[in-house]
Amino acid sequence: MKKFFRALAVVLTLALVIGTVPASAATSLSLKYSKKTLYVGEARGFKEEADGTKTYSKYLTKVSYAKAVVGINNKAEAAKENITATTSDSKVVKVSDKSRAVTAVGIGTATVTYYADGKKLGTTTYTVKKTASDATVYFGRDLLGKADGDAVTVNKEYTVSLPRTTTDAAGTVTKNDTDNRELKANSDKVVITKDATADRLWTVKFTEAGDYVLTATAFQSKTYPGVTGTKT
Repeated sequence: MKKFFRALAVVLTLALVIGTVPASAATSLSLKYSKKTLYVGEARGFKEEADGTKTYSKYLTKVSYAKAVVGINNKAEAAKENITATTSDSKVVKVSDKSRAVTAVGIGTATVTYYADGKKLGTTTYTVKKTASDATVYFGRDLLGKADGDAVTVNKEYTVSLPRTTTDAAGTVTKNDTDNRELKANSDKVVITKDATADRLWTVKFTEAGDYVLTATAFQSKTYPGVTGTKT
């Protein structure tokens, strides 16, 4: 009888040890984004540091696998877990399993599918827009077409929009520009109120006669608010 209990104890111990073998790292991986906006164009978003230097964001044009996959901290880990990706449209975003990154190459939308050691992790929809420039920032609505020196009426409320449209060589207008716009004046005699319900729309009122300057700017993100386009 004693031998029986000893044998049973050994079997139970082995079963417990086998049951605590950890799962593979790949089973705990997931995607950070279901959708993400990237940009193409010469200008890039930046933030100005305390010492005056500018830090430019590469993640507005490129997303590394380490940034896209939760549980992966760097390129080496992405290689170890064999993180790979495919794109639905290589003319919009390209993927590189060598550099372990997704890079914007053209305006449009594409779906990137991520894998860990051949097993699908999920998909991210990337929308690629054009970075704004001076040429694509302009005043719309009530100030559309007004030039330097044109007169405005004191205490009249003007509705001002800052559209995010671009025009190609063929004259086709598309809404694919940088999302973010800001409007400022050179004097507190100009009251500017941002519309609470509509993007890129403001009410402007000149409270006294005088010469004033309105400045419209475009930027890519709140983290990297460096101006990529300006219109005055």
